[in-house]
Amino acid sequence: SPVSEPEFSYTLPLHAPEARVHWAGSGPQPRPLDRTGAGFHHLGDVTLRVRDAARKGDGWRTYSTVHRDELCGAGGKPAATVLSEGGRSFSADATACVRPTGAPLTLKRSVAAAGAAGGPSVVTWELTNTASYSLEVGAFGASMPFNQMFTGRRLENVAAKCSFTDVYVGGGAGYVQVSRASGGGPVLLVLPGGGTGDGFEGWRPLKAEDRASYDWMHEMLYEVLFHTAAYAKQEWRNAQPWNAPTSAVIAPGATRTWSVRLQLAPTIEGVPDALLAAGLPVARPLPSATLHTDLKAARLELLLPSNLELRNASAEPPGALAIATRPPRAAAGLGRAPRVQTLALEPRRAGRATVTLAFANGLTQTVHFQLLAPAAALVRQYGVLNSRKAWLSANASDPWRRGPAFMGYDASRGGSALLEEPRVFMGGLSDEAGAAAPLAMAMKQLGQPAKDEVAKLEAYVHETVWAGPRGDGKTVERRHFLQGAD
Repeated sequence: SPVSEPEFSYTLPLHAPEARVHWAGSGPQPRPLDRTGAGFHHLGDVTLRVRDAARKGDGWRTYSTVHRDELCGAGGKPAATVLSEGGRSFSADATACVRPTGAPLTLKRSVAAAGAAGGPSVVTWELTNTASYSLEVGAFGASMPFNQMFTGRRLENVAAKCSFTDVYVGGGAGYVQVSRASGGGPVLLVLPGGGTGDGFEGWRPLKAEDRASYDWMHEMLYEVLFHTAAYAKQEWRNAQPWNAPTSAVIAPGATRTWSVRLQLAPTIEGVPDALLAAGLPVARPLPSATLHTDLKAARLELLLPSNLELRNASAEPPGALAIATRPPRAAAGLGRAPRVQTLALEPRRAGRATVTLAFANGLTQTVHFQLLAPAAALVRQYGVLNSRKAWLSANASDPWRRGPAFMGYDASRGGSALLEEPRVFMGGLSDEAGAAAPLAMAMKQLGQPAKDEVAKLEAYVHETVWAGPRGDGKTVERRHFLQGAD
């Protein structure tokens, strides 16, 4: 149970009377959350795409253990459930859960709770090919339905019951981190199981595939993907993936296994030590994963457990990032890491870059970087953009008289000031959204003052902030911004 096995207590609950929300079919009024019906994702659910491996022109067929109108299996339970003596593990033939029916495969799902020695709990999926031809698995994703449901809760209830979910799609060293909204420990880590192909390759939102309400107070549900080739060739074909898309081929009658480990770290600060204790390397890009091309002292520090030896480091695309690997050294004062290895980095071309680290035991880790133009040039460009594109003048036609002011900027809407948006605070002058632009422009002037930008800032301060939209020196504390349904 979640009480005796706390690593299982981070998922969205089946019932939450304190959270009054909408979900598909719940009616016009918010109701206490009830996820016992069909159409909700739970830990252990999977979504996959397959096709005949020999017929690359065929479309991918999508299967899932979640169906909008039908609970899993006959009577709502998977068939042939086997519970171990002592109740520490179980396995189930989940083939009856797979929809649509007629899939050329069987699915076995197993859960093993943590042992007395404090090891991880493990969730495993076994896929067996029942077809007469080889199956290519172009996508295999495991649902990660953690409790990020803030909707309908009071703030103290959010702190007590909810979490934030962060992911690092770092291949074999990737992980999902589930941190309590209060900031306290413990922290749940979902780690690759450690088998071949168990690396975390992608992270996909389940917005249209779960009945839960997804308003702006919900942090979404996701699945972690072991393979992404099917999405890369379809929905994501115009995007650039951080990891190279892969697929798996299963011969007729053969079985392929994927798994995840659930492990607790005592605190957020204790996450690196927990990763090292699990046998995984910890990558620390310095000064950050965003590097400017004029930076001369960038590096990637690898904290290494005793069982790992780095064999090779490479970067893609070629010529974007130069790497010089230095010998490992003792990691004094760095927690559980017995060794640290430094890779000197030289960013050479703006764009995205991925560093692939190959270890002697077969583990492959990816670390992702955003390479930018020199910082001084970017700050200068930001000032020009904000003062020309995002500036709302005092004589602009605006019923709310927000000008003169620096507004948000939306490139997808033709590159102009953001004046109307369904999330009305995005078009306001306060909160982190509305106040960010003028604050950023003020900070920019400290290092790169520009006469025309300073003049606009002064106009914003004297004519908008101090004078108020009515010009009477009174600031407006609250106003309604109404817009039509269209």
